[in-house]
Amino acid sequence: MKVLKSIIAILLCFAAVFSMISCERDKYHEYDPAYYEINQSNYKKYFDLSINTETRVFDQAQEYHWISVDIKGKKDGGYLDCEITIEFTTNESTKTQTFKPNEEGATGATVEVYFDMTYELEVDYKVISVSGVYFDVGYEYEDKWLVAEYEYIKYNNIRYEILSNWLTGSEKVEHWHPIYKNKNNTKTLYFTDTIYTKSGFPVKYSGYRIFSSIDASKDEYTKVETFIFDGALTISDINDMSWDNVHNIFPNLKTVYIKNIVDDGANIACKMKLPTSGVTFYIGGDTERFEEYLSNVNFVNSINSAEQFNVNAYEQDNKR
Repeated sequence: MKVLKSIIAILLCFAAVFSMISCERDKYHEYDPAYYEINQSNYKKYFDLSINTETRVFDQAQEYHWISVDIKGKKDGGYLDCEITIEFTTNESTKTQTFKPNEEGATGATVEVYFDMTYELEVDYKVISVSGVYFDVGYEYEDKWLVAEYEYIKYNNIRYEILSNWLTGSEKVEHWHPIYKNKNNTKTLYFTDTIYTKSGFPVKYSGYRIFSSIDASKDEYTKVETFIFDGALTISDINDMSWDNVHNIFPNLKTVYIKNIVDDGANIACKMKLPTSGVTFYIGGDTERFEEYLSNVNFVNSINSAEQFNVNAYEQDNKR
C-alpha cells in the first residue's frame, strides 16, 4: 500500500509539473495585427447599435420627438475614419443622419425628428451605409497588458517572442527575441530589420538579443557559417545583440554581413567573443566607428565593404 501511495504521489508531481509547463506555454499567443474594411454587410461584427424603436403614446399630441442613439465598438482595436448613416422613420416622415464613431468605435447623439401632429408614434430605422477601417491590434484576451508580455510572431521559419513592450511618450518600443529550433540548423541565418505577421503586418526588428543563448543548444548550431542582417542596425542595436554568446552558439561562424549601420551616437559597448577560427565582416553604412572597434576584437579575419558581399548567393530562408 505504501509503495502504491508513493507511485501515486510521484505521478501527481509529474502531472503538476507538466501542467505548470503547459500553462506557461499557453501564455503565448500569436501577435497578428491587421486592417479590416468595415461596410454595410459586416458592420454588426464591429458595432453595437442601441436605438429605442418602441411605439410611443403621448399624453398630449406631439409633432416632434428626440430619438436616443448609442453606438459602441464591439472590439478592443482601433476604429479609423468610420461613418454610419442611418435613416429614421417616424410614422410617415423620414430623416437621415450620419454618425462618426471615435477611435474606440463609440458615439452617441439624440436625433430630433418631426412628423404630423399625433398622439401615437412608431419609430423605425435602417442602416443605409457604413464605411471605415478596423485595426486589430493583435490581442485576443481582455487583459491586453498581460498578453503584451507573451506575444510571438512566426516569420521566415523562426519564432520571435516578445521580451519587452512599453510606451516612450507616444512611441511604442518593442524588443523581439528569435527562438531557434532544430529546423533552423542551417549554414546561413538570414535576418532583416522588418518581420511580418501572418496577416502581413510589418514589425520592426532591431536584432535585440539575436545571439542570445536562451532556449538554444550549442550542438544545434554547429552548421551555421554565415550570419546575414539584410537591413539597418543602429549602434545601439548592435550593442544589444549579445555578441558575447557567438563563440558558444555558433562555433563555426565564418562570415558576418550587416547591410547598413546607422551611427546614432551611442557608445559601442558590446563585448564580442568570436570563434577562434576567425570571422570575416562585411559592413555598410556609417562604418567608421564600428570598423575601429572591430580592429581591436580578437579573431576578426578582415573588415570589408558590404558591397563586396553577394547576398543573393546565400540561402534566405531559415530552414534546415
